[in-house]
Amino acid sequence: MKAWDNWVTAMAKRYKGKVGIWEIWNEPDNKSKVTPEDYASFYIRTAEIIRSINPNATLYALALASTGKKGQQYADTFLRIFKEQEKLGLVNDITLHGYTFNPSKVYPGYVAFQRVVSKYSRSIQLRQGELGCPSEFQKIYALSKYEWTELSQAKWVMRKMMGDLGRDIPSSYFLLADIVYTHDHEKLMEKLRPIPTRKHP
Repeated sequence: MKAWDNWVTAMAKRYKGKVGIWEIWNEPDNKSKVTPEDYASFYIRTAEIIRSINPNATLYALALASTGKKGQQYADTFLRIFKEQEKLGLVNDITLHGYTFNPSKVYPGYVAFQRVVSKYSRSIQLRQGELGCPSEFQKIYALSKYEWTELSQAKWVMRKMMGDLGRDIPSSYFLLADIVYTHDHEKLMEKLRPIPTRKHP
């Protein structure tokens, strides 16, 4: 952890005046299986280093993969710890992911999340973070196995962006460029052949 502290300190100093927004960790509730207690401890030590160097830094927390009950329980535990330790000021926004084939299906989870956040703070807002869809068929990772095209991708993006705008949800778009996954890609692809595809309704 000392090495981590040194790295964060060096990075915060290097990018002070250049980078104003910091998101700490990605999907701790996903395959890494980091407990909300461990994530809260890790977040606090990291956020305090950043704020000690850049007091005006905007800090994004959680970046949760799940917008369902699992993610909501994770966030509830996280925020309870922060309230008990009087550290809620270290969180500006909470970012959520939640990949869904129909982009509108993510919103019930956002509504439930807002209820969780409101129990602890009126200033912390929800923000749609990493989310998007590919422009072609892919066998692995988010929204795989669908016959995506550039047209269906454009429709998905427009529907999601308009949905966020209509609900006053700050958002960004991930997958503006398709990702090329390289880690053990050929071995993984070999295991997945052949695989059925799912067409758009």
